[in-house]
Amino acid sequence: MNSNDRPTEVGSQTQESERRFRSIAGLSPYAIANHDLDGQVVCVKLSFCATLGYSRDEMLSMHPLDFEVNDSEGHVSALWRKIAPSVPVLI
Repeated sequence: MNSNDRPTEVGSQTQESERRFRSIAGLSPYAIANHDLDGQVVCVKLSFCATLGYSRDEMLSMHPLDFEVNDSEGHVSALWRKIAPSVPVLI
């Protein structure tokens, strides 16, 4: 493999990882929203959108604090500080 093949391989691995996540999330009975380290929602289960009464596009423009009502902002902020790349945190 030459160095030009590496970006394609990483992109393929990322796409496969996203496909697996969506497959697993689709089978889950739980409300799931995935977000980046800044809190921007990047993937959300459609049934979660429907439960909250938002469209997918609306949810993708939100931060978890916009729809998380069972936790205080202080509690969510404390959990937020624990977040590290590739480490899931249940909020």
